[in-house]
Order: sequence, then structure tokens, then C-alpha cells
Amino acid sequence: MSKSHSSKKIKSKPNRFLSVIGIFLCIVFGVVLACNLTIIIKSNISPDEPPSVLGITPFTVVSGSMSGDREGHLEVGDLLLVQKVEAAELKEGDVISFIAGGSVTTHRIVKISKVSGQLQFTTKGDANNSNDQAPVTEEQLVGRYFLRIPKIGEFALFLREPMGM
Repeated sequence: MSKSHSSKKIKSKPNRFLSVIGIFLCIVFGVVLACNLTIIIKSNISPDEPPSVLGITPFTVVSGSMSGDREGHLEVGDLLLVQKVEAAELKEGDVISFIAGGSVTTHRIVKISKVSGQLQFTTKGDANNSNDQAPVTEEQLVGRYFLRIPKIGEFALFLREPMGM
């Protein structure tokens, strides 16, 4: 009897480990699902502004204007997370996301100026030869880039394709 009792203990350890892993994955996927639903709902309610969850907005990099090896560089297909910040907190060298021409752009601040009491930011893509033509105003600011997850954005782009659906 004691022999079968000890073999049950050995079998239950892997089962317990798998149960813990399963619970952990359910929690992670639950949080991801909740964030995705929030983003979908917010984008339908306010289609003109990028949706965020707890002040954090995810973006997928679709151009190479920030490519390179400089700190804060972004490559096509990366997922980047942008945090909402006050314009006064920004400094030269920060990478910001802003709305220009109906789309979101993420470039580095090369100069900050004050015009009529409002901050304006001159920006430039790291891979570009010249500064962006129009300065970014406080109203256009989405936030400051704080995290890059390489290549994860490619999956998000794939899901938008008919094959991914």
C-alpha cells in the first residue's frame, strides 16, 4: 500500500506543475483579451484618436524612418508601447508619437521651442536626412515611447490580412 501511495505523489507533482502553468497562461491570455477588447471598443467610440489602456498605447512600426542602431531605434514590424505624458516632461532626444496628417508618426525630438506659450517639438526620424517639416504641437502629442518588442508587430499586421483573419 505504501508503494502505490508514493507513486501517486510522484505522478501528482507534474500534474500540479501543469495546473500552475495552465492557470498562469489563462491569466495572461485573459489580460491580453481584456486589453484587446478595450482597444477595439475605444477605437470604435473615438476613431480619430489612438486607443489606449491605462494611458499606454500600442503601435506597430510600419516604416523604416527610425531604423538603425541608436538607442531607442525602431524597426519595421516591432510593437512599441507609448505612454501618455505631459508635454513639459519631454526633452530633446526623447522618442515621441504624434498625430500628423491623419496618421500616427513616431520620431525623435531634436529641438523644443515655445511659441505663444505653447511647446512645439521639432522631430526627425533617425534614418531620415532632414527634420520633419512641421513642428509637433502639444495637441498632436500621443505620448513618449518607452518599450519596444521586436517583431511582435508583424503578427498584429498579419492578423489584419485576410489570411490572418
